[in-house]
Amino acid sequence: LWNSRGFETLMLLVTTTLVAGVSEEFVFRGYLMRRLLRRWSSPTAIGVSAFVFASVHLHPTHVVAVLPVGVWFGYVAWRVESTPASMLCHVASLLYLQLFTLWMNPESGANAWGNAAPWVVWLLATIGGLAALVVIVPRLNRLPRASVACSEAEARPANATEPEGS
Repeated sequence: LWNSRGFETLMLLVTTTLVAGVSEEFVFRGYLMRRLLRRWSSPTAIGVSAFVFASVHLHPTHVVAVLPVGVWFGYVAWRVESTPASMLCHVASLLYLQLFTLWMNPESGANAWGNAAPWVVWLLATIGGLAALVVIVPRLNRLPRASVACSEAEARPANATEPEGS
C-alpha cells in the first residue's frame, strides 16, 4: 500500500477508507445496532454492536483498540439517529490513521512535512481532533431525541400469538 506513489496512493487511501468505513457502519450500526435497539436499552445495544464490531477485527490488540471507537460510533449513530453520521466518523478516523501510518513510514516517500518529526504532525492532529470532540459532544447532548421504541407488534417475535382477550 505505502510503496505506491502519487495518484495511486491517493486512490488507495480513498478506496480503503470509504469502503471499510461505509460498509462496516452499514452492517454494525445501520443493521445490527438498529435491530438490537428494538429489544434492548441503548447502552446495551451500543455496547453489543461495538463488541461484535471489535471482535471482527480478529487480532487481540486491535480488538482492544477498536472497542472504544465502536462505542463512540454507536453513540454518534444513536444520538443523532443517523448511520451516515457514524459513517463519516469512521471514514475520517480511518483516513487519519492511514495518513499517520503513511507519514511514519520513511520508505513511502510521502512525508509531506519534510524533516519535521512525524510524531509532531500526529500530536497536532490528535489535539485538533480532541478539541473538535470537546465542541461536538456537548452539542450532541442538546439535540432533541426522538423515541427509538418500536411498536408492540414489531417487538413481538413473528411466531408469537396474540394474547387472549385482545
